[in-house]
Order: sequence, then structure tokens, then C-alpha cells
Amino acid sequence: MRPAAPRRPQPPAHPRAPAPSTPHRSLAANMVTGVTDGFQKKMEMVGTGYRASISGQELTLNVGYSKPRVLAVPAGIKVQVRRRPAAG
Repeated sequence: MRPAAPRRPQPPAHPRAPAPSTPHRSLAANMVTGVTDGFQKKMEMVGTGYRASISGQELTLNVGYSKPRVLAVPAGIKVQVRRRPAAG
């Protein structure tokens, strides 16, 4: 019985072909940002009659439903409502 011949590595399709893209770099960068800066989510409400207000630990959203949506803000989460200057 003959020993198996060693396999030769296959050359890439093109010598300047880009490396396969992987999400590892962006995942690591996002983890570092989350640890150093913390998670933020900014939301801009655009439209006629859309409003948001805070009273205590409740966020009230008027976003086109028949009744305002009142959401309880969980402990440890900071919510801000900024007024945009009126256009005109």
C-alpha cells in the first residue's frame, strides 16, 4: 500500500482577491464602543401632531393612535425629550 501524497494548498482564485469578509472586526469594535461609551438610541419624531413628554418615570407618546401611548421607563434607563425649535 502506498502512503498518501501530501496535499498541496490551493492558490487563491486571483493573487489580489480580497479576503473573505467576516463580521468579527465590526463585532469587536461595537463591543468596545458599548463598554466605553454605553448604549445609546436616539429617535427623532417627524410629523404633524407627533409629540413626546415625560412625567416622572412615564414616557407619553402621541404618535397617531386614538389614545396616547404611556410607557413606563425601567430603572437605570435615562430618557430625554428635547423640543425642536419651531420652523418659520
